[in-house]
Amino acid sequence: MLLKRPYFAVIFVVNMIMKQKPLIDATYLLEKFDTEDGWTFACIPETPKNKSGRFGWVKVSGWINDYELISHTLMPMGNGTLFISIKTEIRKKIRKELGDSVRIVLYPD
Repeated sequence: MLLKRPYFAVIFVVNMIMKQKPLIDATYLLEKFDTEDGWTFACIPETPKNKSGRFGWVKVSGWINDYELISHTLMPMGNGTLFISIKTEIRKKIRKELGDSVRIVLYPD
């Protein structure tokens, strides 16, 4: 697999060498907040929020399908469950929309 960003290749190689276990490696449903211009997101309930971090945010890198994420943030919903926002640019590149399933693999930053 050819990686587009050299610094991401370093993260990938370090994770492979150290055999770091992914924080997340599962399939999730794309959802949308119930507001007029609500974000599209995937809810990731099995990840604990970072109690020492800002607002419980968790910094991660990895992939959504074959789209690479670099220093992305998992944010808590009102109930404390974490979610990852998935911008229009990403959805277009992976050809997924609201209601579709995506495979997400994330490593802690």
